[in-house]
Formats: sequence, structure tokens, C-alpha cells
Amino acid sequence: MIIATGTRYRKPSLTNLGQFEGSGVYYNATFMEEAQLGDGDEVIVGGGANSAGQAAVFLAQTARRVHLRVEHEL
Repeated sequence: MIIATGTRYRKPSLTNLGQFEGSGVYYNATFMEEAQLGDGDEVIVGGGANSAGQAAVFLAQTARRVHLRVEHEL
């Protein structure tokens, strides 16, 4: 899962989130994260701004399927 919430990380309030940071939960999409994906993996991108869209397009080059979960503040 990539969380693309813009220039300031806004971490969701999920139990034990820190346990998965760097080993399944990332806050950006670079060649480093892409290299850790196996061919055909599914990816979830959480966000809603330009950074989430860019991450989804970038990861679609190697992932089998990319899910985009749009977050917004009320």
C-alpha cells in the first residue's frame, strides 16, 4: 500500500500502522518501492491529490492491478 497524501504525511489512524511501515506500507512511490514489488502484485494507493495520481500511474507500469482509494477531508 502506498499512502500518497501530498507534501505532509497524514498517516491514517490505524492500529499497528508503524509495524508495517517500510515493509508493505510506504509514503511515496519511487524506484525503490517499485523494485520491491513482484511482477503482477496488486497495489493500493491511498490519497486524493496529484501525488496519489502520479503514484498510481507510476506503479501501473509494473503492478498487475493498482487500486486508488481517494481520501478527502470534510
